[in-house]
Amino acid sequence: MPRQSFQVRRKVRVQLERECYIWQHIVEAELSRVVGRTIRMRLTRLDQQRLLTLRAWATRYKVSLHFILSLLLSFWLKKGFKNRTDSYLGVRISSLTGKRSKRLLEDEVLKQFPNNEHIAAWKSERLLELCFAPFSMAVTSNPEQFGEAYVEAIKKRQAEAEPRQKWLRRPFRDNPV
Repeated sequence: MPRQSFQVRRKVRVQLERECYIWQHIVEAELSRVVGRTIRMRLTRLDQQRLLTLRAWATRYKVSLHFILSLLLSFWLKKGFKNRTDSYLGVRISSLTGKRSKRLLEDEVLKQFPNNEHIAAWKSERLLELCFAPFSMAVTSNPEQFGEAYVEAIKKRQAEAEPRQKWLRRPFRDNPV
């Protein structure tokens, strides 16, 4: 049994490293958009894992990564640091993902969205993703073909969903319904 648990831990560690690597590139692309120049980061494993905090916040608060990064970067760059030699952004990853940044993000979300408009917008976007993701006009050459493909896909989806109907209204995280 100890051998199996080692293999399981190794598999989980490899999956975590892969997630961290993918998320780092997503954050780099978004940082490049926010800052206006190309950002390439060479991070330690710990800093890569810290970046996953940004993904958790984006999911929890239903705001975009762009919103989070622009808010936190503007705050931390105004604050200023004495030693910027170890940071290519002017902000350390630990500062971007720390407790103070979380409080700042929570306060800013409450200030900018007092009536939870961001959650309503997220729900509508998520529902559109779920309903219309497999359909695009680029795939079909005319609207009639698109309509036929749409009707067929909806019928297929309804047939697949019938056994799951009783679970539809169950509460789970990020359920848009």
